[in-house]
Amino acid sequence: EPDAPQEVKVTLPFEPANRTEPKIIKAHCNRCAGEKKAFVRATYSISSRDEEVSWNDTYDILECCGCETMAVRHQLWFSEWDTIEQDSRGNPYMSPGIKTTYWPPPIKRQKPEWSSEITDEVLRTLFDELYVALSSDLLVLATIGARTLFDRASFLQVGDPKGGFAGKMEAMVKAGHISSTEKDILEAMTDAGNASAHRGYAPTFKQLTAIVDILENYIERAFILGEAATKLRTTTPPRQPNKKP
Repeated sequence: EPDAPQEVKVTLPFEPANRTEPKIIKAHCNRCAGEKKAFVRATYSISSRDEEVSWNDTYDILECCGCETMAVRHQLWFSEWDTIEQDSRGNPYMSPGIKTTYWPPPIKRQKPEWSSEITDEVLRTLFDELYVALSSDLLVLATIGARTLFDRASFLQVGDPKGGFAGKMEAMVKAGHISSTEKDILEAMTDAGNASAHRGYAPTFKQLTAIVDILENYIERAFILGEAATKLRTTTPPRQPNKKP
């Protein structure tokens, strides 16, 4: 029979005689954007084995040494995942088969800073959820979300005209919200969203990046830059007429 799981209680990563110096490791930090030094504030580990197969589950509570953001790192080691590698001199060594995940998950694409300035609550919520899907590698849901986000944005500009989606796009062109070239680009983006929703189309992350690029450019121009330009005009002093000699 397999051995009973061997549980290790939650522990603090420093010795009682030296409580001011917690263990420091390299780990991903979303706020600092990359692998940075982090304090290990607590650890929980559980392991077991079944004849020749072993595994270990470890959870670490981390605090970034720089920005002090907290995160949880999960490392799962399974002996069957171990591989034999070679170093730079050709010497073989065992590479442990460890899968590492974080919560919150690593951000694949940062939200633009201007996203917090979106005044429509529904549009802002859809924008936030799109980036959650991106970071969670939910490519199909992210593509559908991009399509839904555009639906909301275009509704705010032209309402719900007759003719379905095609009628909405024509109304946006006639109202001057988008050009004919932008219409073609936005239609390519929404076609991908329709394919994901109705045919299970899963784009690559690179393709999805192009979709989000298109959407970000449209949202910023339609809802952020216009308002910023209006405020700029109101604060810019008028040109003074030339005084006659």
